[in-house]
Amino acid sequence: MLRFSGMDLIENTTNTDFRFYHGDADTGPMRPEYVRQLEARMRRIGIEPNVTWYEAGHDILYRVHRHGRTFNTLATTARNRSPEKVINVTGDYRANRQHWVTVTRIEDYPELARVAAEAEAGALEVTTDNVTAFTLDLRDAPIGTGNALRIVVDERVAYDGPRAPLGHVISLVRDDDGAFAPGFIPTPDEGYAKAPGSAGPLTDAYHGRSVHVYGTGDPEQTRALQRAAQRGSRGWPLWLWAHQQEVIADSAVTPELARSAHLVLYGTPGTNSVLERIKDRLPVRVTEGAVVLGSQRFEGDDVGVRFIHPNPEAPHRYVVVQAGVTPGAVAAGHNLPDFLPDYLVYDERTTRSRSRLATGRNRPLAIGYFDGRWGLPPSPVPGEGGWAGPGDGGLDAGQSADGDASTDASMDASADTGPELLIPITPPPPNPPPPARLAVPRSDPAGLAARQIARRSQNFQNFRALVPGATWREAPRRVWQIRREAQCHEALREAGVAFRPLGTHPTPIASPVEILGPVDGVWFRMIHDDRPFTLSCEMALRLPVIARIVKRHGVSGVDVMSAYRHWPRQSFHTMGLGLDLARFWTEDGWLSVNDHFVETPAQYTCEAAEPEGPGDDVEKAKKLLRIACALYRSGRFSSVLTPNYNDGHRDHFHLDTRPDDPRLYLR
Repeated sequence: MLRFSGMDLIENTTNTDFRFYHGDADTGPMRPEYVRQLEARMRRIGIEPNVTWYEAGHDILYRVHRHGRTFNTLATTARNRSPEKVINVTGDYRANRQHWVTVTRIEDYPELARVAAEAEAGALEVTTDNVTAFTLDLRDAPIGTGNALRIVVDERVAYDGPRAPLGHVISLVRDDDGAFAPGFIPTPDEGYAKAPGSAGPLTDAYHGRSVHVYGTGDPEQTRALQRAAQRGSRGWPLWLWAHQQEVIADSAVTPELARSAHLVLYGTPGTNSVLERIKDRLPVRVTEGAVVLGSQRFEGDDVGVRFIHPNPEAPHRYVVVQAGVTPGAVAAGHNLPDFLPDYLVYDERTTRSRSRLATGRNRPLAIGYFDGRWGLPPSPVPGEGGWAGPGDGGLDAGQSADGDASTDASMDASADTGPELLIPITPPPPNPPPPARLAVPRSDPAGLAARQIARRSQNFQNFRALVPGATWREAPRRVWQIRREAQCHEALREAGVAFRPLGTHPTPIASPVEILGPVDGVWFRMIHDDRPFTLSCEMALRLPVIARIVKRHGVSGVDVMSAYRHWPRQSFHTMGLGLDLARFWTEDGWLSVNDHFVETPAQYTCEAAEPEGPGDDVEKAKKLLRIACALYRSGRFSSVLTPNYNDGHRDHFHLDTRPDDPRLYLR
């Protein structure tokens, strides 16, 4: 499960004397190329790296320390406790403060949140992203000594008045209309809410006392469960040296203990009395022969689970459950890597060998984070394993151990192809081979993502080949490759597309950009207005093609249902190369794919007769069909999916473009 690296968090060094040292011949996991990418990332966001390179391998300790002389240099560094500008990027409540800015509630935890704040005499200006509450420490903010204070958040006035009533630290909370004002987030009337100290992931339990509790409900299993608890207590799960936590039987757990410590519960169905008392109030269950995760059921004697959740009997403490169908499955949980999200379901294939830090080639059955109310997300993705970076196999994290990739239901044509095949399934052209070489060097900002995309897309299942009535063609002259980031940005400027370069994202996206205005006179608007219109630069270069086509039909605006998103794994949306178009604005109103497109399941999409009859809806249906066919004929999109594809596309046209792939597809 993807978490964040220094590339994502490097903005936090804005006011820090941040130095790093590296050997240019290091062959270990931190290869020099990774550090050079970090340098490039820093320069792109306006931070000059303070890096020292050595002609050496991994062991540069003595070169850096110089027998302690380096500390004399560092001792002269003065810390600025009150910088005028603070940037706070975090996805972790345990690391949520930068200088005088603290993020106290992340909207979509644990996705990255960002606060940028600037101070001047009597005024504070703040911008936020993925934040619903934050605090400002007025003692350290350089706002002068005057009594008046004006605070503007996201271009709206949050406070304008005397400073004295605010105290030393002001808390600002976003309301339902998106405006911030002084206040505090209310405690939910019932249930749980992720908040500092109660947000997971599994490693969050390390910050407090933990007691390991083994089940005694089955005398034949007690000794094995006790051994599992004892092994876990010796540095569970980080395998620390000379580290020992308490181990007790379930019968020894008291209410006082539950209120003072996190409980790590080991058991099989019915064997741990503590787990039995609370199991109906937890989102994951272990039953006879299976682990049940929402609507998913994972069966087998080797199946187990580890997850974290507020203790229903002491909600300010955690329970960490390591349970399985058999005692062997419980013990196998110790072969999981160090860093895990909120839950992970495993079997023997997952635990046959131990990945040190994050899930590698041994894919879990299911892995993920609980939502903001500690429930399962709407569609937990089976087998979405941990992306640990290049070289760790993590790019194939959506594959289960037998090679089946996790999929988006809307992309799975087999989910609903109708009661019978009205026209045949067209044999698809062969899958293209992996590219022998890429146009963008690895050192370029787009280079790493280009290589990740090339590897990831090779493992995608070809659901398009399962749909009857599809139209395929090959267009070798339309094959394209991801180019250097600077080249793509220049091409966007020449095309007249207003954009803003973006930083790294949770999934590989080459040269991500946010579209800032109309394209050739056509505006594009995200239906979910809290999401920026983010695409790969390569997909953004196709917006003028879309604009040119839709303008022929009187369209001046497009409602975008989805552009870049980091889920599901088997989707070109995760690479910024997918685009879902829901509605098209004309002088006569909306052309709505959901309301006006006429499906033709018994005919090839662009060979079908146009809708007939009087009325505005028929004319709108004709325009939508013409737009879809023109998009396909343009040759600029690898896929054009209409409602003829499956029910998941009833309300939009899906477009994607795929590097190194000559195949063009329409349904």
